[in-house]
Amino acid sequence: MIICSVLWSTAGLFIGYINLNPFAIAGYRGLIAGITILCLMLCMKIKVKVSKRSLISMLFVSGTALCFVCSTKYAGAANAIVLQYTAPIYIVLFSAIFLKKKTAKNDLITVIVTLIGIVLFFIESLEDGSLLGNILGLLAGVSMGMMFVCVGECDKDEKLSGIMLSQFLTALIGIVVSLFMENSFTTEITPILCLLFLGVFQLGIPYALYGLANANCPALLCCLIAAIEPVLNPVLVAVVTKDVPSPLAILGGLIVISAVTINCVLCTKKPQAV
Repeated sequence: MIICSVLWSTAGLFIGYINLNPFAIAGYRGLIAGITILCLMLCMKIKVKVSKRSLISMLFVSGTALCFVCSTKYAGAANAIVLQYTAPIYIVLFSAIFLKKKTAKNDLITVIVTLIGIVLFFIESLEDGSLLGNILGLLAGVSMGMMFVCVGECDKDEKLSGIMLSQFLTALIGIVVSLFMENSFTTEITPILCLLFLGVFQLGIPYALYGLANANCPALLCCLIAAIEPVLNPVLVAVVTKDVPSPLAILGGLIVISAVTINCVLCTKKPQAV
């Protein structure tokens, strides 16, 4: 799951080199990711299993990607990331309401500390954004929370099947919508190579790793570990652009990583409820 989060965090390094509209990026990236995951499933001899649970997972995984892309466009990247990573709150609520699961005290503390760290990391770059963008960001958080819960309830075949199908659904929606917008296609080599990297290494392989990790890692812990991603994303960009994060941002990042690490250590000693 940690490897998955690190690979997810590479998005910021490559999206900036792609001169396409957000729906086109999400669509083409999803198409490549879907093909990648399907190939990995065939190599691992995992069957494509279409069931109620895999289809529900498909909807929430796809919804997370699309809502986040739209939120980023209308409200700014910082707003979108902070709002999306309210997901741990919804995991706790959904697990308690729908699955009747209790949440361990250390998990609740980790959720609160992680959210504080993320806000601190982005507080200096937060924008007011549009109302629509912020609402979509909140929906991305809700959808992401449901994604972790629903995928966690699937069996091995259903997990990867739902994730794979979600990429093709995102591709269908993203590419079709992008055709009605500017910059929907490019023949330049750099954007194409960036899209290939995003589809294979930033989304396809990481989602396959997430599907495998989810079999032994509780939904809430998966999401908390994934919170490393929004912290590493701008850090990796800073390494390339030499734009060093502020002291407050560094403090927020350290809080997130420390909270998640401590929770992982505690998880190895005591089974998690969610």
